[in-house]
Amino acid sequence: MIRRLRNLLSDTSGVAMTELALSTPLVLMAGLWGMETANYAIVQMKVSQTALHVADNMARVGESTVLTNRKLYENDINDVLAGAFLQTGQDLDVFNHGRIIVSSVEVFDTDVHCLKSGCPVTSATDGDYFVAWQRCRGSKNHVSSYGLENGKLDGGMGPMGAKVVSNDDDATIFVEISYTYQPVFTDEFLATNEISAIASYTVRHERDRTELYTRTDFGSPTKSDCSVFNP
Repeated sequence: MIRRLRNLLSDTSGVAMTELALSTPLVLMAGLWGMETANYAIVQMKVSQTALHVADNMARVGESTVLTNRKLYENDINDVLAGAFLQTGQDLDVFNHGRIIVSSVEVFDTDVHCLKSGCPVTSATDGDYFVAWQRCRGSKNHVSSYGLENGKLDGGMGPMGAKVVSNDDDATIFVEISYTYQPVFTDEFLATNEISAIASYTVRHERDRTELYTRTDFGSPTKSDCSVFNP
């Protein structure tokens, strides 16, 4: 019995297996943490790029004509938002797990904004920055953190120290995206699963700012109303 105990003490044939059993959970956890963090960074980049593309595209769309200022239609807004879904892909599913908010930052002018449909209900007066219109899409219950439709803007739209403005006869498109990250394994490795991004572009052309038009060639389009929360 004593000899067998001595042999057991000197036996090292199971050291590698024991080390593997002890280290595997740590290595596995580090690997999962790295993969989750990398995926989070990729999703964050996609959301940021989507905000930039939506703002850029929204600053370009409209009915092109050399005779009058370019008209912006509800159909155009819907097309740009639909394009955002195609850009982000089914995996991100931005409208089921997030929300895109598009705002037009303008300088209030009664000669422009009260011309066709009457003055909007706003506390803004001539010369004030305000949100001339705002359109949203996505099922996430999130409203703009920087301003609502017809709302007066104090010094522009955006976070403190980085607010965007527009010229008197122009408009700036401001896009905000709020997205809830969908983890591959678990969100326990992350400080937060909330991703947000903002972007803005000045309108590229002389745009008709008196109203948003509706093209009914193929039926009345659904307005991307910010009071509606669905994909």
